[in-house]
Amino acid sequence: HSVHFDGHAFVTAVLGLSDPNTFQGGLYLQPGSSIQSWVFPQIEPGDLLVHSFDLQHGVHIWGGVRYSLIFWIKDSPSSVAMCTSPWYENPAAAGDTDATHHLAENFEHGEFGQRQDVDEAMRLYERSASAGHSFSQNNLGLLCKRKAQKSGADKDELLQQSYQWLRASAESGLSLGQLNLALAYWEGAGVK
Repeated sequence: HSVHFDGHAFVTAVLGLSDPNTFQGGLYLQPGSSIQSWVFPQIEPGDLLVHSFDLQHGVHIWGGVRYSLIFWIKDSPSSVAMCTSPWYENPAAAGDTDATHHLAENFEHGEFGQRQDVDEAMRLYERSASAGHSFSQNNLGLLCKRKAQKSGADKDELLQQSYQWLRASAESGLSLGQLNLALAYWEGAGVK
């Protein structure tokens, strides 16, 4: 799995099932925007690694086979019943960039108790992106591009904004931002 957050769960618990000597790689934590920040914790069979919704992580195996059992845990029975993720709202209101980013994703896709509202998603992404959140910069760049494709009068301005946000994301070291910036150059989208 590429780098991601488990935003649908308040807490994720990963139970190790494989001997770490039988595979190369595994679960990694990525505290920064670049893959150079990857940290591979050694999880022995029976070890339980527990992390919150705001931990950026992924799985990369380049040899052998790894097994684990994953539990995604919500904060209350009502979050489960209503399929919501209410833990973002207070931290986002307090300026937490990760929470703001995830709340924006929920509005963009109409998930986890939020109605689909692309304008609200763009507003939240911009708040997080302006504070340097590389995933928000990437997502805002893609939304500006998508909106430009549907737009008439402000198409050039939206494509320029798309380019600027994708460039910021790419320069932070986010590989997804680098890919999307390369595609913008290839398509000539917002690039002169």
